[in-house]
Amino acid sequence: MTDYLMHLAIVIGIYATLAQGLNLLLGYTGIISVMQASLYGVGAYISALMASQAGVSFPLAFASASIGAALTGFIVGAAITRLQGDYLALVTFGLAVIFYDVFNNWLTVTKGPMGIPGIPAAFETKEAWLVFVAALAVAALLLVRRIDGSPYGRLLRAVRDDEILASVLGRSTQRTKTTVFTLSAFLAGAAGSVYAHYITFIDPTSFTAMESVSLLTMVIIGGMASPVGPILGAGFVVLVAESLRFAGLPDATAAPLRQVLFGLLIIVAMLFRPQGLMGRYRLSK
Repeated sequence: MTDYLMHLAIVIGIYATLAQGLNLLLGYTGIISVMQASLYGVGAYISALMASQAGVSFPLAFASASIGAALTGFIVGAAITRLQGDYLALVTFGLAVIFYDVFNNWLTVTKGPMGIPGIPAAFETKEAWLVFVAALAVAALLLVRRIDGSPYGRLLRAVRDDEILASVLGRSTQRTKTTVFTLSAFLAGAAGSVYAHYITFIDPTSFTAMESVSLLTMVIIGGMASPVGPILGAGFVVLVAESLRFAGLPDATAAPLRQVLFGLLIIVAMLFRPQGLMGRYRLSK
């Protein structure tokens, strides 16, 4: 039972780190991205390939995954941040589909649907994993909190609230959005590396657009533009999804029901508390 609870805490910590990156996009900058799971996958695959095929150590694989995902986020951000609102969201959805197809069909590198097994575990005990993941989640929290109270955080909120006005005042909104894409991708890559070395197996099904919807659910329910919100949202969503395991449903039923449940959670949150549990921003505003 203790191992199971530690496992849940580790999973929540990984998702909390991942959701913090999306919070920078959605909560602070107002960018609805449906490709956060794709960048998560980039980090996971880089780390898995470096560790299992090149034989590098976990610290080097972790750093490479974080930087590689950040570089991917920079390239994507530079290419698409001229767009705004719904157009930008649709483009990120299209990119999520493309990334999934690459993960699923680039057989010589990703092994496609067969996945990459035998990824070396970074730590031997769940206690060590829990300490590391908790430290990572706290570091992500402190980063977002530092941004929240800084002039850069105020710039992000200005872009979110009125991008045209921020541009008129001399701020490069495209550069700002590209930077926040890069920061968000860095956190996604770090979370992806940890996930790969914790589970020791990855395949494309963990990095779909629907996984990004799960992350959106975490940020919206926890509270947008709040450093603590993604942690609460990750805990809530992971525990709700985990409760389906005890319902005795077959996998073929539980998997789609999980997605329906996340959709319902977003609808309920938007209707009754659009700012989330701890949020200071609401999409309907």
